[in-house]
Amino acid sequence: MAYDGVIMQRALARFDQARQRRAAEMEQRRRMLYARQPRLEEIERTLRGTMSRIVAAAAKKGEDPLPAIRALRDENLALQQERAQLLTELGYPADYLEDKPACPLCGDTGYTRSGVCACLKQYYAREQLAELSRLLPLGEARFDTFRFDLSKDSQTCKAKSILAGQQNYKLRAVALLIDSTTGEVVNARKAKVGGETDGVWALTVNKEATPVAYYTPDGRQLQSPTKGINIVRLADGRTVKMIVRK
Repeated sequence: MAYDGVIMQRALARFDQARQRRAAEMEQRRRMLYARQPRLEEIERTLRGTMSRIVAAAAKKGEDPLPAIRALRDENLALQQERAQLLTELGYPADYLEDKPACPLCGDTGYTRSGVCACLKQYYAREQLAELSRLLPLGEARFDTFRFDLSKDSQTCKAKSILAGQQNYKLRAVALLIDSTTGEVVNARKAKVGGETDGVWALTVNKEATPVAYYTPDGRQLQSPTKGINIVRLADGRTVKMIVRK
């Protein structure tokens, strides 16, 4: 699917903030453990220098590097075991100092070979709802706190309470088409509300912006979007440019 560039930039900013926060928490964890057990810092420093030592061993002329590399491997394994034992003695898991990505699918990059990762899509969906809240003067009732897992009657009551507290001329009604798998808002339509304000009017989803065909920049029709620039023809006759990154 095509993504709004402005909203995606906001989602990426939130995504990077979360990644930086996790990195800061990991660094704080290391400092705390190093203060309690200085040997852990020595082990970590040695392990980080393993690769440069392997390169140095391989670069020596006239010598077989394999014995040196095997010795470094054995030393590395021994240090890892010692680190795990020290962490266990302190009451922590053996892998407590390993910097693991929060998302194993993309390694915290936000992208996989097939496109935008599910973890980044969640940030994008939240930013979409936040954008809708900014567009409508709803006061404390916001779309990013709206519950989509409630029953129809519950949602109608919530919508009525939102409408009841607004002035007539400020009222807008919004219909959302939401992907139940990712939580993304894949289509939306806003309209002025007339008449009584204590009810919810029937709304229809805007189908005018539905993609009906995809083309390459040189005019060749595609079965589906491909990596790079795609020209998308919409149901209302408009054409838009979509960039797919894989």
